[in-house]
Amino acid sequence: MRNRVFYLAFFIVICCSLAGCQGEKKIETIIIEDKEDQQATSDELSLFEVKTIYPVLDGKIDQVYPLGWSKENSLITLGSKDYKLSSTIDRVEFPYVSRLNLWDEKVGIFLFENIVALSPDGQKVAFPVVENGDFALKLFSLTGGNDELIGAITTDQLRFIRMTWSSNSRFLSYSLENEADKQAEIGVYDTENRNTKRYSIEQNDPYLKESAALHSVHVSNDGESAVIVKYQAKQLMLAIGHWSGDKFKSKYEHPISADGWVEWIHQDQIAFVGEDGNLYAYDQRNAVVSLLLRDIGLFRLSDDRKFIAFSQDGDSVFAARLYGNNVLNMKLIYQGMIPVQMAWSPDNGKLMLSGAKLYEIAQPMSEIRVSKGMQSLVIEFK
Repeated sequence: MRNRVFYLAFFIVICCSLAGCQGEKKIETIIIEDKEDQQATSDELSLFEVKTIYPVLDGKIDQVYPLGWSKENSLITLGSKDYKLSSTIDRVEFPYVSRLNLWDEKVGIFLFENIVALSPDGQKVAFPVVENGDFALKLFSLTGGNDELIGAITTDQLRFIRMTWSSNSRFLSYSLENEADKQAEIGVYDTENRNTKRYSIEQNDPYLKESAALHSVHVSNDGESAVIVKYQAKQLMLAIGHWSGDKFKSKYEHPISADGWVEWIHQDQIAFVGEDGNLYAYDQRNAVVSLLLRDIGLFRLSDDRKFIAFSQDGDSVFAARLYGNNVLNMKLIYQGMIPVQMAWSPDNGKLMLSGAKLYEIAQPMSEIRVSKGMQSLVIEFK
């Protein structure tokens, strides 16, 4: 009898304990195996081992400016001819020693790199042309497809802004001028729907009254969000926001470096270098700013956003893996050039590097000088 009472009391205690636990939150710890990640890290470390360095056109960068890659072994360059009275667009194939002319402007227009934009997929180049006496934007196909013309523009509008593509090569952004009040507007051309949408900027921003106040516009892959880089009190400032009707609405601003480069990491996150020289990532979902790297200059992300190339200490170029808000497996891949342009090949197996080479002058106290000429290289990884 005593045993029955004991077991009955024990059963009641257990039932009460279980009933009490049902209303509480349970905390579970999940351990994710990292064997695959460790293997990937090993592979990526070997990826950054330099195999060969190729000079592009024997380093004659004074004649060409590399825009980026059209395929794994093919660069697209902007060149000049006739003493820089007109421009050419060329293809430079492996081993990068000669140019194949793709487009030749015959009316004496000289194109600058900020008003020529190669799509990230390497299929189109956007630049201004003269059409029936007016300036227009041309989308030139590099794959043998049809070329396209976008509505009339003026050279003043393009002079002040860098044309940019969304990372999925769908949207092309550039500046426009409102015919009524001559104020700056943003043009976004959709290559799928083949139409242009025009957006004004909030009128309470006193600095955005003219096209000269805009530096660049970077549209997200879905076309709904954008980053505007603008000049504000002699400082470059980025504004992250979205389109609201025909206006751009800013929700976050941050001063950035003089280079003004911005890249979307994914649909909700952007990367930029602040005025302090640090690389940051801003996430729209929670309005959190994360520090990725300190004291860098130029940076570029690979097309798949798995890798990053960046410069430090002026003339040192590094490659690394980008994983979430972490930069891993950082490796020095080149030293002795101050880069002005970098681009990953589509397969991430090469990095195009363009900039000013350094050389040393022997004086009572040795000094490092920047050479007058520019050079361009292709770094191939093992």
